[in-house]
Formats: sequence, structure tokens, C-alpha cells
Amino acid sequence: MHRDTRADGTRLGKHFSSIVSAECRLKKVYAETLPCGKDSLDRLKKIMIVQEEPDFTIRAKTGWALRVTPQQGWYVGYVEKGSDVWFFATNLEIVKREDAAFRREISMEALRSKGII
Repeated sequence: MHRDTRADGTRLGKHFSSIVSAECRLKKVYAETLPCGKDSLDRLKKIMIVQEEPDFTIRAKTGWALRVTPQQGWYVGYVEKGSDVWFFATNLEIVKREDAAFRREISMEALRSKGII
């Protein structure tokens, strides 16, 4: 099955490829395997910090496919907690501009409910 295909055989659309690409790049950021220098990766990782606590750090980024119907928004990132790392990706349909905030809210609630943060 193609990665852009649901279990029922319907296609997810071009925005899904963007989400998968963002998640793949994110894993390369964490692993420091992107084709750029260590200084650049260190700066990128610093910029991506959205929450830093004594026992964990969350690095993440948002995305929004505006030119598709329905519009799609996502929030991808990872949590470093001691020697453990959790990657996450949240995708949702954005019906109105205010829905964009839910990308982060849903992700954070899921991380809290799993006891990760």
C-alpha cells in the first residue's frame, strides 16, 4: 500500500506527504544526520524549543496546508526526557483560523495523558 493511502484504499492527498516529510526531517534533526554543519543543527535545535523544563525538552514545528480543501494543519516534534525520546505528529482539518491553535493543544494533551510530560 502506498504511504499516502488509507486502509480503505482512499488517498490522503498531497498534504499528507508534507506531514510525512516533516516527520522524517525531524528525525534527521534529532539524529543530526541532515546535510549541514553541527553549528547549524545546534542553532536549529535551539530555535525549535517550545518548552524546556528541568526534566524534559520539547522541540516542535507547525505546518498548514492552505491551498487544499479542506485545509490541513499539523504539529510535529519530539520530547527528550532523560535518555528517552518520543516523536509525535498531530494532523487536523482546519475549518476556521482559530482551529490552528488546536494543533499544539491536542499534541500537548496527548503527551500529558501518556505521562510523557
